[in-house]
Amino acid sequence: MSNPTIRRNDQGQAVKSLQQQLSQLGYPLVADGLFGAVTEQAVKKFQKKEGLWADGVVGPKTWAKINQRINQHPQAFDPIVDQYLDLGPGEYIHSSSKKIGVCLHHTVSGGRPERVVEVWKADRRGPVGTHFVIGRGGASGNAESDGKIVQCIPIDAWAHHILSKRMGFSNEHNILVNQSYIGIELCSWGILEKKNGRYYALGGKIEVPANEVAILPQPFRTYTYWHKYSPAQLDALYRLLVVLGQKLHINYGQDGPMKDWFELSWEAMALRRKLCTHTNFEYGKFDTFPQAELINVLQKVYRLFK
Repeated sequence: MSNPTIRRNDQGQAVKSLQQQLSQLGYPLVADGLFGAVTEQAVKKFQKKEGLWADGVVGPKTWAKINQRINQHPQAFDPIVDQYLDLGPGEYIHSSSKKIGVCLHHTVSGGRPERVVEVWKADRRGPVGTHFVIGRGGASGNAESDGKIVQCIPIDAWAHHILSKRMGFSNEHNILVNQSYIGIELCSWGILEKKNGRYYALGGKIEVPANEVAILPQPFRTYTYWHKYSPAQLDALYRLLVVLGQKLHINYGQDGPMKDWFELSWEAMALRRKLCTHTNFEYGKFDTFPQAELINVLQKVYRLFK
């Protein structure tokens, strides 16, 4: 039996099923069976991301896309993942260690997450990489990459993505840190420099359009100009953090208010924080940077789990 077309002000089992499935896909809703404004907004966000007409009405095309996303990529951690690209043998290590939190990074690369995975595969340093990579559009990628979530390491495995040895911790503790935190990379060129009114990454090799530049009100670790995380990336990050928190019982709300997610944190190094950035572990790291919209996402996640 096909699902009925439903819209705002409808109620019943079909609405409840919709709310449950959208929650699975990273659009958290209360499954009360009432199609109100919050449910309509979630439907519109889903429709827009999937290239559908974002009218908030759940008809055959929207139901079909929801079912497709729920059932795709059996290797992936969750239907929220757009693509699973396994890093391959020797590129990660399976472990029974409990995942206690999430650490955010950015790649210093172009916007295609597939390319990031290819680079990690070619890397000869051993198991290096994060569980997820979120792509970026614009000059560094394309429309298909913007907000695309790629998983390349199974959730029960780990690879090196955090360095804390320079802060005086032992190699054994550094391994435990990497085992314990799920890594998420946001595709971004990172630090930029301004020359003659234009913005460049990698020492002038890559020009970044002005509309993709974040200009911080105060320098972060001496730098003012950064490659901005896109709205689609931040939306994908929010949805992924919510799903990880729900499925792995990571209660971000336990962290307590934190004025700054972007400075050294001994609590993070001691495995007492649930949501971290790479900058929490070493002063010489620059990912991620305090873009206002990213801070809003982290605060929103914190409030949701509080």
